[in-house]
Amino acid sequence: MFPENISYETYDGKPKISAVKKSTTTLTAYGGTPIPQFGTCDIKCSYNNNSTIATFYVTDVHSRAIIGLPTALDLHLITLNCSVEKSQAQESPTKDTAKLKPSTSIDNKSHLIAHEYPNCFNGIGKFQGEYHISLDLSVPPVIHSPRRVPISLSLKMISNTS
Repeated sequence: MFPENISYETYDGKPKISAVKKSTTTLTAYGGTPIPQFGTCDIKCSYNNNSTIATFYVTDVHSRAIIGLPTALDLHLITLNCSVEKSQAQESPTKDTAKLKPSTSIDNKSHLIAHEYPNCFNGIGKFQGEYHISLDLSVPPVIHSPRRVPISLSLKMISNTS
């Protein structure tokens, strides 16, 4: 937020009402805590020779500004590489693979299973009756943050640090 858009009448550091546009978006922190906001403002952002107009939410939280994926892409801070390549591995037959018989295709197996159990594969695929999921409303929902170190690597990390 630019200093000229901050209210100096009340000296509280909050933005002037004319500087922000009202927003109905509800911002929440990672744990579900609501983040109070004043509204949005559009700010020109530049990096190297790239610039874009980004919409920022003006909040009452002491934190750094966060830009989203579209702004990061516009400023060429990151690039998305969305390509899928299929490579064929050339494998020389070993004595273990030479003993294996060629397996039947997946389509052929699925037809065999459907033919063997026709009562399971006829119809639309809906369960009969109605199922009810019961929840304990006294238990608050919880979102756990991801682990910094996977469980499989935690013992190695502990042994390396000691």
